[in-house]
Amino acid sequence: MSDSILVRVTLDAYDMASTGRQTQVYVQIPEVARASWLLPEDQFHGLQGRTWPEVLDVTHDYVTYGGAASNSSATAAWKAVMEWLRDDANREEMQAAWEQDQARRHPVARKLLAKVTELEAEREKLVRWHGEDGKAITRLVARVERRQAELVALRNDALNVRGSLSPNGEPRKVPFPLGETLAPAVDWLIARIAELEAELYTEQAHGRTFLEQRNAHAKELLELRARVAELEAEPTTVYRAEHPDSGITLGHYGTEVAARAHCEATERNAWPKGTLLGFDWIEDEEDGVAELAATVGHNQESVTGYIVTALEAPSEYDEEADE
Repeated sequence: MSDSILVRVTLDAYDMASTGRQTQVYVQIPEVARASWLLPEDQFHGLQGRTWPEVLDVTHDYVTYGGAASNSSATAAWKAVMEWLRDDANREEMQAAWEQDQARRHPVARKLLAKVTELEAEREKLVRWHGEDGKAITRLVARVERRQAELVALRNDALNVRGSLSPNGEPRKVPFPLGETLAPAVDWLIARIAELEAELYTEQAHGRTFLEQRNAHAKELLELRARVAELEAEPTTVYRAEHPDSGITLGHYGTEVAARAHCEATERNAWPKGTLLGFDWIEDEEDGVAELAATVGHNQESVTGYIVTALEAPSEYDEEADE
């Protein structure tokens, strides 16, 4: 088995008994398991941009409710994978492996890593120049490197970052509109790093003391910390899967994909095995509700009564709201 953690999501005709394509989720964890699962074709685009732990979370829903094609060995492997993933340290290790994989494959991330290498070289020079001040410089550079690592993670986790930077119905969190990709935002951050480097060299040329430089950077780091606190305080969206006509609530999920999967699995189980079913979702953007419609065989499409509702969960308790 390979000595690295790896997850891959691909789209192809893997099932020879089927005329269509399937979404394959392949996972390998050294000393734990190596296996793959086949999901419906329409899940490919929803999984492709997610982090590896999130891909396994969504796949877990399909394995649990019978929506993923597998065999007995794959089922045993899946159990071993999920037991391993329940450990927070293991989950963080898989997240780090995904970030490294993205950094190797994405040109912007590679550019940021190269910038980190350049800054590390500058840090070594500053340590030699300032002697005892090197410890303070090291701490300052470490803070900058942590911020750069956060920027790389935010670039790769585009879906979550886009929701944080430009929430629906609220002002943008960045000083310019977001386009189809987040590359302009990353370019702006890279340009900001270049500006800070230019300011550092200018300050050295003008004979400013190290204490003045440290205070300037400390002020900027405090502003960034306040900005991070604002982003952390943003409300979280959860998705409720339910059948309101019968008063049944299936559950609450962190992703719309998982909530819809539960509704589809429940509706599928209500029909005899082998029944040809087709699903479609009718969305109402104003109230955030999506209703499941089904086509049975060659009959006309009809609603099933299952709905998924987007709910906003506050990040903090408001005692005055209960009065």
